[in-house]
Amino acid sequence: QGAMNTNIYNYQQGQPGEHQMVITISGLGADGMMHSHFGSDSFGTFSGEDLRFLYLINRSGHMRDYKTFTSTVVTAHGTSYSLKITDLSAFISFANTHFSSDAAFTNFEHEYNVQREALFFLPEAQKAEMALLNMIRDSGLMLFKGNSNFTNWQAIERPNPNTLTVINADCTS
Repeated sequence: QGAMNTNIYNYQQGQPGEHQMVITISGLGADGMMHSHFGSDSFGTFSGEDLRFLYLINRSGHMRDYKTFTSTVVTAHGTSYSLKITDLSAFISFANTHFSSDAAFTNFEHEYNVQREALFFLPEAQKAEMALLNMIRDSGLMLFKGNSNFTNWQAIERPNPNTLTVINADCTS
Protein backbone atom coordinates (compact mmCIF):
# COMPACT_ATOMS: atom_id res chain seq x y z
CA GLN A 1 0.00 0.00 0.00
CA GLY A 2 1.30 3.43 -0.95
CA ALA A 3 1.31 6.41 1.38
CA MET A 4 -1.77 8.58 1.29
CA ASN A 5 -1.24 11.95 -0.37
CA THR A 6 -1.99 14.59 2.24
CA ASN A 7 -1.20 17.58 0.01
CA ILE A 8 -4.59 19.00 -0.78
CA TYR A 9 -4.78 22.35 -2.50
CA ASN A 10 -8.06 24.16 -2.18
CA TYR A 11 -8.20 26.82 -4.89
CA GLN A 12 -10.69 29.58 -4.15
CA GLN A 13 -11.27 32.66 -6.25
CA GLY A 14 -12.89 35.94 -5.32
CA GLN A 15 -15.14 38.06 -7.50
CA PRO A 16 -13.36 40.03 -10.24
CA GLY A 17 -12.64 43.60 -9.15
CA GLU A 18 -13.34 42.89 -5.46
CA HIS A 19 -10.62 43.43 -2.87
CA GLN A 20 -12.04 40.82 -0.51
CA MET A 21 -13.33 37.27 -0.59
CA VAL A 22 -14.84 34.61 1.62
CA ILE A 23 -12.49 31.70 2.35
CA THR A 24 -13.68 28.28 3.47
CA ILE A 25 -11.36 25.94 5.36
CA SER A 26 -12.50 22.39 5.99
CA GLY A 27 -11.08 19.02 6.89
CA LEU A 28 -7.88 18.73 8.87
CA GLY A 29 -7.08 22.44 8.76
CA ALA A 30 -4.69 24.52 6.75
CA ASP A 31 -0.91 24.40 6.46
CA GLY A 32 -0.76 27.75 4.74
CA MET A 33 -2.49 30.18 2.47
CA MET A 34 -1.51 32.35 -0.46
CA HIS A 35 -3.38 35.18 -2.10
CA SER A 36 -2.76 38.23 -4.24
CA HIS A 37 -3.40 41.95 -4.08
CA PHE A 38 -4.09 43.21 -7.58
CA GLY A 39 -4.41 46.65 -9.11
CA SER A 40 -2.25 49.73 -8.72
CA ASP A 41 -4.40 50.95 -5.79
CA SER A 42 -3.93 47.74 -3.79
CA PHE A 43 -1.88 47.21 -0.66
CA GLY A 44 1.84 46.66 -1.25
CA THR A 45 2.01 43.93 1.41
CA PHE A 46 -0.31 42.30 3.95
CA SER A 47 -3.40 44.34 4.77
CA GLY A 48 -4.93 44.69 8.21
CA GLU A 49 -7.62 42.20 7.15
CA ASP A 50 -4.92 39.70 6.17
CA LEU A 51 -3.39 39.94 9.65
CA ARG A 52 -6.79 39.62 11.29
CA PHE A 53 -7.54 36.54 9.20
CA LEU A 54 -4.32 34.93 10.46
CA TYR A 55 -5.60 35.51 14.00
CA LEU A 56 -9.05 34.11 13.18
CA ILE A 57 -7.71 30.99 11.48
CA ASN A 58 -5.49 30.28 14.48
CA ARG A 59 -8.20 31.04 17.06
CA SER A 60 -10.75 28.81 15.31
CA GLY A 61 -8.38 25.84 15.30
CA HIS A 62 -8.09 25.74 11.49
CA MET A 63 -4.32 26.22 11.53
CA ARG A 64 -2.84 22.74 11.55
CA ASP A 65 0.54 23.75 13.05
CA TYR A 66 1.48 27.36 13.74
CA LYS A 67 5.21 26.47 13.59
CA THR A 68 4.99 25.52 9.90
CA PHE A 69 2.00 27.60 8.74
CA THR A 70 2.81 30.42 6.31
CA SER A 71 0.58 33.13 4.96
CA THR A 72 1.79 34.55 1.64
CA VAL A 73 0.75 37.54 -0.44
CA VAL A 74 1.84 38.49 -3.96
CA THR A 75 1.17 42.09 -4.91
CA ALA A 76 0.66 44.09 -8.06
CA HIS A 77 3.73 46.08 -7.02
CA GLY A 78 6.03 43.17 -7.88
CA THR A 79 6.55 42.10 -4.28
CA SER A 80 5.83 38.90 -2.38
CA TYR A 81 5.81 38.36 1.36
CA SER A 82 5.23 35.50 3.79
CA LEU A 83 4.37 35.70 7.47
CA LYS A 84 5.12 33.06 10.08
CA ILE A 85 4.22 32.91 13.72
CA THR A 86 7.50 32.54 15.60
CA ASP A 87 6.21 33.15 19.13
CA LEU A 88 2.66 31.94 19.68
CA SER A 89 2.21 33.62 23.07
CA ALA A 90 3.37 36.99 21.73
CA PHE A 91 1.14 36.59 18.65
CA ILE A 92 -1.94 35.72 20.73
CA SER A 93 -1.32 38.72 22.99
CA PHE A 94 -0.80 41.03 19.99
CA ALA A 95 -3.86 39.64 18.19
CA ASN A 96 -6.11 39.80 21.25
CA THR A 97 -5.16 43.46 21.63
CA HIS A 98 -5.74 44.43 18.01
CA PHE A 99 -8.18 41.95 16.44
CA SER A 100 -10.53 40.62 19.12
CA SER A 101 -13.13 43.36 18.68
CA ASP A 102 -14.30 45.52 15.79
CA ALA A 103 -13.29 48.68 17.67
CA ALA A 104 -9.76 47.39 18.34
CA PHE A 105 -9.41 46.32 14.71
CA THR A 106 -10.65 49.71 13.44
CA ASN A 107 -8.01 51.40 15.62
CA PHE A 108 -5.33 49.03 14.31
CA GLU A 109 -6.24 49.70 10.66
CA HIS A 110 -6.33 53.45 11.31
CA GLU A 111 -2.84 53.39 12.85
CA TYR A 112 -1.57 51.17 10.01
CA ASN A 113 -2.85 53.71 7.46
CA VAL A 114 -1.33 56.60 9.44
CA GLN A 115 2.01 54.75 9.39
CA ARG A 116 1.76 54.23 5.61
CA GLU A 117 0.76 57.81 4.87
CA ALA A 118 3.59 59.17 7.02
CA LEU A 119 5.91 57.57 4.45
CA PHE A 120 4.17 59.33 1.54
CA PHE A 121 7.51 60.07 -0.15
CA LEU A 122 8.20 56.36 -0.75
CA PRO A 123 6.73 54.09 -3.45
CA GLU A 124 3.65 52.13 -2.26
CA ALA A 125 5.46 48.81 -1.87
CA GLN A 126 8.21 50.30 0.27
CA LYS A 127 5.94 52.39 2.49
CA ALA A 128 3.59 49.44 3.03
CA GLU A 129 6.55 47.23 3.96
CA MET A 130 7.94 49.78 6.43
CA ALA A 131 4.52 50.43 7.98
CA LEU A 132 3.81 46.70 8.33
CA LEU A 133 7.14 46.11 10.03
CA ASN A 134 6.34 48.93 12.48
CA MET A 135 2.90 47.51 13.19
CA ILE A 136 4.06 43.92 13.82
CA ARG A 137 7.06 44.74 16.00
CA ASP A 138 6.99 42.43 19.07
CA SER A 139 3.94 40.62 17.65
CA GLY A 140 5.39 37.11 17.47
CA LEU A 141 5.27 37.35 13.66
CA MET A 142 8.23 37.27 11.30
CA LEU A 143 8.01 38.84 7.83
CA PHE A 144 9.83 37.29 4.88
CA LYS A 145 10.33 39.00 1.54
CA GLY A 146 10.54 36.77 -1.53
CA ASN A 147 12.27 37.22 -4.84
CA SER A 148 10.32 37.29 -8.11
CA ASN A 149 10.42 33.52 -8.71
CA PHE A 150 9.79 32.56 -5.05
CA THR A 151 13.11 30.71 -4.63
CA ASN A 152 14.70 33.00 -2.03
CA TRP A 153 13.01 34.35 1.08
CA GLN A 154 14.74 36.79 3.44
CA ALA A 155 13.42 37.63 6.88
CA ILE A 156 13.23 41.38 7.42
CA GLU A 157 12.51 43.46 10.49
CA ARG A 158 12.61 47.03 11.74
CA PRO A 159 14.06 46.97 15.25
CA ASN A 160 13.30 50.68 15.42
CA PRO A 161 11.54 53.12 13.04
CA ASN A 162 14.81 54.28 11.47
CA THR A 163 16.31 50.97 10.36
CA LEU A 164 15.52 48.00 8.14
CA THR A 165 17.36 44.77 8.88
CA VAL A 166 17.70 41.62 6.77
CA ILE A 167 17.94 38.55 9.00
CA ASN A 168 19.41 35.20 8.06
CA ALA A 169 16.39 33.10 8.96
CA ASP A 170 14.72 30.20 7.20
CA CYS A 171 11.13 30.62 6.06
CA THR A 172 10.66 26.85 5.71
CA SER A 173 11.34 25.71 9.26
